[in-house]
Amino acid sequence: MAPDFDPPEKHKAADKAGKTLGNMAGSINAAIGAGDTPVVLDRKGRHVSIKDLEDLIDSALEE
Repeated sequence: MAPDFDPPEKHKAADKAGKTLGNMAGSINAAIGAGDTPVVLDRKGRHVSIKDLEDLIDSALEE
């Protein structure tokens, strides 16, 4: 790759999102105390809303 190559903006955004999601997964893993069980991100799955995520967390906490 040429030293003066500037990647397209959407590639930069995808890289930034990936780093952010990786950091977020690490924070979630630490917060739930999963220890040796990693939090896995599947970016190819269906997209859910924040409401769906809240419902998932609430149901997990009820168990």
